[in-house]
Amino acid sequence: MVEARDGKTWAIEFARFSALGTVVRDDGSGLGKGLRLERARRRAEGLSGDLEDTLDVFHTVREGGRALRKTWGSATRAFERAEAAQKKLDQMGRQGTPQTGYATATIKLWRKAE
Repeated sequence: MVEARDGKTWAIEFARFSALGTVVRDDGSGLGKGLRLERARRRAEGLSGDLEDTLDVFHTVREGGRALRKTWGSATRAFERAEAAQKKLDQMGRQGTPQTGYATATIKLWRKAE
């Protein structure tokens, strides 16, 4: 726990771990600057081995899940509307009611659902 999360603070933390080889991080500016400062320190001191830097996937997975839920919800609602229209169309056919216009609308609903 520190008061600041700026580049200098992160560089100090990174320097504590001499065997550190890979950093998985978010895209925070403080972390990025701290990593650059630590790399510069290691080069200045002639230490071998550069730090590998990878961004985490938490935010990507979270946003992907949100987009998937949105798409899945629209598809589900479209499918339910098409299914209900098909049920009504089938009922009209069994009763001998003219299906003029209703069949076309049902086909359009199925296309949208697909």
